[in-house]
Amino acid sequence: MNPRISIIIPVYNGQPYLTKTLSCLQNQSFQDFQVIFVDDDSTDGSADFLREVVATDSRFTLLCQPHQGAGAARNYGLTAATGDYILFSDCDDLLQPNALETLYQAACTADA
Repeated sequence: MNPRISIIIPVYNGQPYLTKTLSCLQNQSFQDFQVIFVDDDSTDGSADFLREVVATDSRFTLLCQPHQGAGAARNYGLTAATGDYILFSDCDDLLQPNALETLYQAACTADA
């Protein structure tokens, strides 16, 4: 079954932020989502850190690409997205615990 929300997160040397970002995602009140991290050829160990994460949580996926910038990373992430809705986020964004639930309910109410 496809997730309701696909979250695409470009990552370039974002290791200092990833632990908090992951915690915010894992603790969402709405759990029917997938996260697609797209490593943009980081040199700080971000990809290694994310490989460990995706090995422990099936909702998380890691794609890697040569350094092309955030826009190309988002487009690459779209190729793996299977959700009804797409959310673009950055690796240093912190979502409130009910953010996905609020966004999903608003989209459904508006028949978006």
